[in-house]
Amino acid sequence: MPPGVVSGDDRAVKPTRRRSLLAASLLKLPPQNCIYIGDDLRDAQACPRAGMHFVAAGWGYHGEGGDPKRLDADAVVRPPREVIDLFS
Repeated sequence: MPPGVVSGDDRAVKPTRRRSLLAASLLKLPPQNCIYIGDDLRDAQACPRAGMHFVAAGWGYHGEGGDPKRLDADAVVRPPREVIDLFS
């Protein structure tokens, strides 16, 4: 992996917060200033444990969580380009 990239192979398995906190530290941002975009229940569980905002992806795995609207997210985005609208 290139430096600064956090993937599924890094640190402990979700829903622990360690991987999220690693990403925030690499970005040199406090977790509360980060947005975590995920597509599974484990993402929805890991994100608040790290103190981040959670956005549910309307694409992707949706394994345990099923419908992304049921993941108690701050927002749900369908196509990836909708992420940009969150910053407007």
